[in-house]
Amino acid sequence: MKSNLPAGIEGNGIEIYRNEKFEVFFLQNGVKRPFSELPNDIRDLLREELENDKQAKASLFNLLGTADDELLLEMFAGCRYGNLDYTPDVMSGRLNKEVPSCQLVKTCSSFGKLCLLPETKEGTLTRIEYFTAVCIARGLQAKEIADVQCKSEATVRTHTQRIHAKIGVNNNLEVASWAHKVKLI
Repeated sequence: MKSNLPAGIEGNGIEIYRNEKFEVFFLQNGVKRPFSELPNDIRDLLREELENDKQAKASLFNLLGTADDELLLEMFAGCRYGNLDYTPDVMSGRLNKEVPSCQLVKTCSSFGKLCLLPETKEGTLTRIEYFTAVCIARGLQAKEIADVQCKSEATVRTHTQRIHAKIGVNNNLEVASWAHKVKLI
């Protein structure tokens, strides 16, 4: 049975997350700890992933302007795994992928480079398609999405059609279902 508590509260998984000040913490066995106390075996998993993702590493360096390995690792973990949700980021020595859900994703120059975008049948969602899919999953109609995004309804409909094609669905109910399945919201 799925818990109604965020990951890391109970069970033996670890949940990495960022607070509103973008500080990185983790939950393990119901205890909140700073990223600096993350166990070395988990840090090694994150470090290996970062080293193997040259695009993410370069993006972090450009954003932070430093080669400080510890700071790069912490920011990488925050960007790639920083959603507080119900699926542990680390379970049984394995990292579980997450999709982005942070306050900076609308303007972040590293969107899609640091964070992982959900896999689709026909290519990766663009930033605007990503936000349109989130709005659809939240139940907004085309006019409401247009108002939120300061776009025309016709533009929103175009983005919606592209989303349908990319994820291989026929309507917005299926977009919402897919968004929940890949944990877009």
